[in-house]
Amino acid sequence: MNTKKMKKKWLYFGFVCILFAVLTVGALAEESNVENLDGIIQQGSDDNLILSEEEFSEITRNTSRDDAAERLMVVLKACSLQGDVSYYWGGKSSVIGWDERWGTPSYVISEGSSSTGTLRAFGLDCSGYVNWVFNNAVKKDITFKIGDGSTNQWENSSAVNWRDAQVGDLAFFYDPTVTSIINHVGIVVGQNENNELLVAHCSSSYDNVVITEAQSAGFKYIRTPDIYKDQDFITRAVQQAAVDKYFLRMLQSESADQEYAEAEETVETEESADQIYRATSSFKN
Repeated sequence: MNTKKMKKKWLYFGFVCILFAVLTVGALAEESNVENLDGIIQQGSDDNLILSEEEFSEITRNTSRDDAAERLMVVLKACSLQGDVSYYWGGKSSVIGWDERWGTPSYVISEGSSSTGTLRAFGLDCSGYVNWVFNNAVKKDITFKIGDGSTNQWENSSAVNWRDAQVGDLAFFYDPTVTSIINHVGIVVGQNENNELLVAHCSSSYDNVVITEAQSAGFKYIRTPDIYKDQDFITRAVQQAAVDKYFLRMLQSESADQEYAEAEETVETEESADQIYRATSSFKN
């Protein structure tokens, strides 16, 4: 047989073997990556949004009954994801309630992160978390009002002195008008026993939604979202508060369960929801 032909056949055979090996290793690596995610995949449902007694007690301890209803609703939703949703670069969700995609393996496609191109448990990034919270506080997608991304969220808010911060305000690491460093944003959810601000945020360091003391975590700026001047947002938030068990319990109403049941049956319009909320026995003007 011709030597040149033999060499070509062996070269072809070698190429096929190499290709097969590469594909096999790739497939095994893919399978391995999925298996390695088993420890952090958190499949769930709306049950994940139920606050434990410990979580609820912490919220009531760190907030005040005098806080506005719309801000308290933001706090309740912010705390409902604590410990349940992984950090995922570019992760967004317009779902009202639990997003069934959370916890499922997904390749990070957004550019700009060391995790880009890797397989991760799908979740939220910091600004995506902020959007989900505000959307769920009123059960409506209002991302365009809050801002898509931390820079837009900065632009759609106003500076507040640290001592004047309120629950529901936003906290930022950096001022995007003076630096291009990747920012981080969270939501003020109360104060601890030392009167230090507490911030809920979806953290890449913790790979989860956590509540930490603001300054020690790196937050330097407090801003009030412009949405708190939006009457439609306030009305919708009050409407949700009127039928929210946790909110009524936060008011320490003696007949919270009864009020909730009556509100749930009665609320048909924004006006009636507002009336029910303001008629609760422990409401403070």
